[in-house]
Amino acid sequence: MARAATGLELPRATSPRRRIDPVRLIALVMALAFVAIGARVLHLAVSTPGASNVPKAHLVEPMVRAFARPDIVDRKGRLLATDLTAYALHADPVLVIDPDETSERIAAILPDLGQAEL
Repeated sequence: MARAATGLELPRATSPRRRIDPVRLIALVMALAFVAIGARVLHLAVSTPGASNVPKAHLVEPMVRAFARPDIVDRKGRLLATDLTAYALHADPVLVIDPDETSERIAAILPDLGQAEL
């Protein structure tokens, strides 16, 4: 059915209607989500209550996690793995005010190490 040109036709729009590309829309939504998550993480990092008022006594905490695991054995009952008691000593160099005095005190408690090793 061909239409005859009657001169009564409506003029066409000169610019086509702008269509949103689905790929760009998804990328925009994901970018906004990442910005929102980043802003929330930054907000939590900045507004941690009491972070600057931590007493020095809380910086020295025992790192003991007391729990016992059963031994791991194979089918014949041979021991494959077991828990061993191990001790560790760590000093944060930023928090050590006088290294010589600290090494003397540690050497007094642990005479096997010797002050020269510390």
